[in-house]
Amino acid sequence: TAPRAVPVAPMPREVATRMPEPPEPDAEPKAVQPPPPPGRVTTFELNQPDAPFSLPFTMKNGEYVVVKGKAKSFRVSSLDNGAVLEASELEVGAVTVGGVIGGGSKLKLKAPSVVVYGRVTGGAEVTLDAAGGEVKFASPTTARADGSKIDGGAKVSVTARVAEFKGDIAGDGTRVTVLLTRSAWLKFASL
Repeated sequence: TAPRAVPVAPMPREVATRMPEPPEPDAEPKAVQPPPPPGRVTTFELNQPDAPFSLPFTMKNGEYVVVKGKAKSFRVSSLDNGAVLEASELEVGAVTVGGVIGGGSKLKLKAPSVVVYGRVTGGAEVTLDAAGGEVKFASPTTARADGSKIDGGAKVSVTARVAEFKGDIAGDGTRVTVLLTRSAWLKFASL
């Protein structure tokens, strides 16, 4: 019998994937997977010290998410309606929070740099640990926009060397606690 030709697979090649550009601070990212059902803890264990990470869904219906491990940076869009995000065990260079934190939601972060662009309101509880680093509520409150305003009975706790609040801090029951480390400074727009 004559030998048969066996088809040969093509040589493997590396396919370059391009990371999408991060959205503008006020833009809501598109969800790429459905959020987990309320009442169930979803854990992301990362090992990408040279790559950024963003949650693949918006947290707006009581989701509970834990993020651990290593990433270059971490982006959170918004939290609402009792959502809980625990990322105090994430080793990350910088964290950006782009949207509103409200509706009794809870956010706990630890990073050398945290920037919050959205409003904190509705009884939300936010704990930001940037000991030796900086925490900025970066969007000013204007006549047309709330910016990074803290109000509505929100509880915010910040540990940092530099703490800056460009948005207003107001409202009954609203509480902001700041623990400054050595050679520190605190700047706020309006109480």
